[in-house]
Amino acid sequence: MMKKILIGLVVIIVILVVVGFLLPTEYEVNRYIVIDAKPSKIHDLVGDLKRWEDWMTWKDEDPSIEITFGKKTTGVGARQTWTGKEGVGEIVFTSSDSKRGVEYDMSFEQGRYTSLGSILYEEMGKSTRVTWTMKGDWPMPVVGGYMVLIFTPMIGKSFEESLGNLKSRIETK
Repeated sequence: MMKKILIGLVVIIVILVVVGFLLPTEYEVNRYIVIDAKPSKIHDLVGDLKRWEDWMTWKDEDPSIEITFGKKTTGVGARQTWTGKEGVGEIVFTSSDSKRGVEYDMSFEQGRYTSLGSILYEEMGKSTRVTWTMKGDWPMPVVGGYMVLIFTPMIGKSFEESLGNLKSRIETK
């Protein structure tokens, strides 16, 4: 009986490892919202890292987060670092335009995990479609694919809630 249980466990582990090798380790998360405002008004909150706390859900998700800002908080080169229960990270703006949006590099754990992000604006008459995208890779054999399965919906939910906060904050002013 014990031999059958051990064989069953080994088979399950082998299946999990094989599936893990087959799962994609690259991810892309996209969420959007339409806000009744011009891009420049949206950019007032999105284009300044100090203003991200006004609409981001990160502090709600991890109240232990400590944020430190670089010398610049707007424009190309704007920088923010943080530490929290989930680790350390950094965002650096690589592009910033009041009509188009921002693009940024993000890294976790001193560059061990990196991603490219953007919050882009598409003007639609009196409204603007705001699309938030993050792309990256979990370059860990076996585990990376499983992390993508967990990470993608978790980040998507955070993006949706933060974009909802952004919309509410802008439209109620």
